[in-house]
Parts: sequence; C-alpha cells; structure tokens
Amino acid sequence: MTRRRYVGLSLSLATALSCTGPASRPTDSESAASSAADQSPAATEAELTEAHRAALARAIPLAVKALTLDQPIRSGAAGVAPLAGPGWFGTRRTIASEQLAAALKELREIDSERLDPLDVQVLIGLRFALERARLHTQAPFMSFDPTWITRKIGLLLAEVEHLQVSSGCTEDTCAVALRDAVFGLQGAQRGLRRTSAAALDGGLEDLRAIDGRLVRLRRSVDATATEESTATTSIASAIEAMRAELGRVRGAWETRRDGLGDLVEEPWTALDKKRPPTSDFRLPDVIDSAVMRRILGREEHVEDSARNLLGSASRNLARLRAMKSLAAKAAPASPAPLSLDRCVALRTRLREALTNATPSPVSCEALVAWHAGDTLTDDAVLLQLLEHSVTAPERRQRWRAQPTHVRLVAGEMAPRAHRWISLIGYAHATSLPGLESLAIDGAARDLCRASAALLRHGEVPVRAPRRGEARAAVEVHTQDSARTWLRERCPDAPTDDLWSFATQHPWEALFGGGMVLLNSEPYIMAGLDAFWWTPLGLTISFAIPDAAKRRAPRASDAAPAAAAADDGGIKVTVENL
Repeated sequence: MTRRRYVGLSLSLATALSCTGPASRPTDSESAASSAADQSPAATEAELTEAHRAALARAIPLAVKALTLDQPIRSGAAGVAPLAGPGWFGTRRTIASEQLAAALKELREIDSERLDPLDVQVLIGLRFALERARLHTQAPFMSFDPTWITRKIGLLLAEVEHLQVSSGCTEDTCAVALRDAVFGLQGAQRGLRRTSAAALDGGLEDLRAIDGRLVRLRRSVDATATEESTATTSIASAIEAMRAELGRVRGAWETRRDGLGDLVEEPWTALDKKRPPTSDFRLPDVIDSAVMRRILGREEHVEDSARNLLGSASRNLARLRAMKSLAAKAAPASPAPLSLDRCVALRTRLREALTNATPSPVSCEALVAWHAGDTLTDDAVLLQLLEHSVTAPERRQRWRAQPTHVRLVAGEMAPRAHRWISLIGYAHATSLPGLESLAIDGAARDLCRASAALLRHGEVPVRAPRRGEARAAVEVHTQDSARTWLRERCPDAPTDDLWSFATQHPWEALFGGGMVLLNSEPYIMAGLDAFWWTPLGLTISFAIPDAAKRRAPRASDAAPAAAAADDGGIKVTVENL
C-alpha cells in the first residue's frame, strides 16, 4: 500500500492509529510537512501494519454475526449459536445484509501483505465466506433450486437425529430448530421463481423422504420419553407442524410442475440478467456448464474444469475399488429387524473392537425405535453406531476447538468427504469384517453420483484437445458414452439410478463429490483432516498458512464468482495415483 493510499484510509483507521483530533492537526502545508519529516519510514510502516491488524480484529465480530445468519445450521452444529432452520427471508435477510455490508467494508481495505500468515489465513476465509453470503442475499439458491431447501433441511435433520440418538432431543436443541424450519419452508415456497421440471421432481421426492424421516424422529422421541420429560409434547408438536407445512409445499410444487409447460424456457445464463423478481420462466433440465462451474466456485472455491474433476473422480474410484479388495470380507448375512438386545450386543462388540477411541454413549432405545419395521444387517447397524459414538463426536470436538470465526467458514463438499474418510479409517482399525467395505461403498456412491452430474451437466470432452486444436473441436460425452463411463467405473451402482439422480438432484450430487480430495499426498489429507468443515477449495490453504500468504486475495479480487480461485498456491485436484 502506498503512503498516498494510506492517507485515504486514515479516517477509517483513525482509532487503530491513535490519530489526534481535528483541533490538534496542522493547519498549513509547512507544518504538515514538518510533522511527516519527524516520523521515520520504519515507524510509518509499523503503524500501517498495526492499523491493518486492528482492522481485521474489528471486522471479525461483524463477520461472526453475518455468517451466523448465513449458516444457521452449521453455526448450531459448531456450537456458535443455537441450532436453527434454514431460510433467507424477512428480518433475517435484512439483518444479514446490514452485518455483511459492515464486515465487508472493513475486510476489503485490509492489505494481506501486512498480516501474519495465520491472519492471512483468516482474511482469506472470511472474505470468501462473506462474499458468498452477500451473493446469497442478492440471488438466493432457493429462487431457482427447489432442492436447496430440502438439502438444508436434510442437514438440519442429520443434526437433530444425532442429538436424539446420542443425548436425546430437548426443547432448546430440537423443537426450536424444527419450528424455525417451518418458516424456512414457507420462505422457500414463496421464493421459488424459476426452475426446471427435473429439479421440481427431485424436490418432490425429497419432501417425501423428509416426511419419512420426521415420522421416524417422532417415533424415536416417543420411545425415549420419560415421565419427568416436558419436551416430548413440544417436539412432537414441532414435528407435526413441519409435516403439515411439507404437505402444503408439496401441493404448491405439484401445481407449479403441472404448469411449467406453459412457461417460456430460458437458458441458465438468464439467471444473470436483471429481471423483475416476479418474472417466471422455465429452466432446462441440463444445467449450463459455465453456470455450474461458477456456482461451484462461489459455494466451494472450486473452479477447476469438469474434465479435471472427472479425471480426479475416476482415479479415486479406482483407489476405492483397490481399498475394498484389500478389506476384510464378511460372511453373507441376511438383513433382520433391529431389536434392543441385538443393538446392545452390537454396541458392546464395537466398543471391544475399538482400540484407538473411546465411544460416546448411544441410545439403543432411540435407534431401535428409529428403525422400527426396517431390516438391517449387522454391518449397517455397526456403521451407524460407529458414526454416532465415534466419528461424529470426534469431528465436532475438533471443529469446536477452533476460534468462532474459523468455525463459520463452512462448506458442504469437504465435510461429506471427511465423513466417509473418517468412517473408513475407524472401520479399518476395528478389523470387523464387512464394516470397512460398507463405508467404502458409501464413499464410492457419493463419488459416482458426482461423476454422473459432471457428465450430465459439465459438457466434458471425451479427450484432451491436441496441441493447437480448439476445445470446441473435441466431441463431448454423449448420454451413451457417459453411461459407458459410469458402468465401467461404478459397476455396483445401477447406471439408470445414477443418471436419474444427477438429473433431478444435480447440486446434491455435485456437493457430494468432495472425495476428489482422497489422496496419498500427506499435505492434502492433513488439510482435509484439520479443517474438514471448510469449503473444499480452502482446506489446503487453511492448513498451509505460509502458502496462503503467497496467494492472498486483494480487495479487487474478493468476489469468488468473478476472480480466479485462491488455492494457496496448490491446485485442488488429485495427483496421478
């Protein structure tokens, strides 16, 4: 930063620099020049450095308030605020916009070259998260994607389900969040302006699945209720209110789907145009590849091409198949209903097999009621017990040990990848036959779905362009060649199911593709393990602050949608395995 720019910023940094008041300032140019001459360049540089550090310190509390509103579910899971339901509407949206403006005003003027490496790490994360939140207020996902609200409610229910199985739901931990989700559903129904028929079909399918999860939750809460408990009635009331709202949203979406044929179809790029918020149009079922890449950059700081991402997915699917071939094999077993005695016996078996971890308590009464009427194998029950008693508590403990503002720089892709990697690692340590294979199958399913979405929406070339050859001259994957690709690399997953899921749930499929980070390189895995909750493209720069400082973004490239990705000097792709 030049001294001329420093003078321009002096008003906003006056407090940090301990500037004198107006009455004591020089009134003529000779006096000002004399004062500047008395101050050494070293002192000026020190004051500048201190000013930028103070500006970051002032911005952090503002950023925490804004990101808590932008990420209500993540902030609740991280222990920053009470768990709340999703939704950008009404008062929450207004307050968030005000907090965002104040925080971004501070952060945009900070020069990263004057910060320590750890502070640069914080600056990178907060700038990205706040710019993303700003874009959420201007162009909410819910305005074009009905599965946005169902994905967020799915995340909320995952938190509630874990609380119910591990410690039991209460009024404060579950009922309030479920009631808040009712308003989120109402806001999403009103906010949906333009969408595709496939996305609406996916949203309707999600609503049915959410209703089924709520029925299970109600059954589990009733089964674990005690005479002293006063929260059961409140939780049951919140669950039924949410189910009623799901029914209303389902009816509205079905009506809207039936009327989509009467609307004009516009390309996905039409979302970037300045249109009145009430203008309705139909979007194509296939997402524009440029829009897909831009949204991945905006949400996860991943701006690699679909072809490169698909190449990483292919290599890691091969790696997962190799891992499964080495895993201990279990004798074939038929699924059976889950009884209380069987759950307790499996819980004891898992505890004895774990030599590197102490399991947290898990309520078999809650788990058995949850799965009433289901038939499960022992391995499926053990995997759930492993997650609720070991991996989920351990991950939350590591997350909550970080400063508040670091906890709130959150994404979706890295957490889902780290979930499977943690389960695979602990399952391998138990040496229980079949458990590791089941965890590997879950990771492969997510990666296969992400691959199908890249093939469906990414316009992936079948080969790399030759030297001097235009990219447009290379044929892209057709539906037939894409299905062949999936059959070869995902033999255990029905290709039609993968293709249908990628069409109806494109963002759910893409955000499940964080397994591209599965890698033998220690620095990549260390970054994912240490900062597993962060956006995928920031996990490595968060783990290597010195590298992050070499590529810290400036105010001019703060917007993630418009700037090249800041990956800490390291490209977020998988090395050749």
